[in-house]
Amino acid sequence: MEDINFIKLAIRIGKIALILGIVLSLLLVAVQITETPEVQQRDMPGIEWDIERINSTHVSIKHIAGESIEVESVLITVEGRGRPIHKVDPIEQGDVIVTQAYEGTLVEIFWEQENEYLRLMHRSRV
Repeated sequence: MEDINFIKLAIRIGKIALILGIVLSLLLVAVQITETPEVQQRDMPGIEWDIERINSTHVSIKHIAGESIEVESVLITVEGRGRPIHKVDPIEQGDVIVTQAYEGTLVEIFWEQENEYLRLMHRSRV
């Protein structure tokens, strides 16, 4: 008889522990969801870009105004695919980058800082 009482007590303790574990887990998740992450946002460089078609397969991307920017901070995509930038640091006003982009494709220029999301600087369908 003592074994049956011991088993019943162990089951009750197990149920209480399970309920406490679920409540604490839900509380932890609720705190993480409602807590706003502290992200150090940097101001995006104020740069004006101009994209012009050179021929049926290439476009020129010109830095027409604003501050200079490091090459590794710029990502150029054509229809979502990254394109290499063949330029020595930094990219300054008046600099031109030539990349392959067929007619009707979407060219986007993103600003990228270490450990941050990409931020769109310019978008053009050429």
